[in-house]
Amino acid sequence: DDLREQVIMLYAGRNAERLFAAENNMTENGVTTGASNDIEKATGIIKKMITEYGMNENFGLLNLEELEIKPDVIAKEAVNLSKELCSESYKLMMDNADTLKKIAEALIEKETLTGEEIRKIAGK
Repeated sequence: DDLREQVIMLYAGRNAERLFAAENNMTENGVTTGASNDIEKATGIIKKMITEYGMNENFGLLNLEELEIKPDVIAKEAVNLSKELCSESYKLMMDNADTLKKIAEALIEKETLTGEEIRKIAGK
């Protein structure tokens, strides 16, 4: 669960671009190069989940680096998991869009927020 949540969080930057692009006069589809490092990190985590940690339903508890599994088979599993986690990330952002906007506005004014300030904005 922790690794899945890390990837979901890493995809949040790109999803924020997609979600708020029109409002911020960004490119038509909101995609910039800003999330490239997050995508690289997410890809590494997903690859390890599938190939090293035995966290793939189709392969079970196997370290695929010890087997002669074709790279395209691993890539297909990685793409499927990536799409699933990106979707979860986007849904979380959509469900909390109003709160995210309020946090962004507060960050524009103050630049740094404490956890307590974020919880207050989020109503928690």
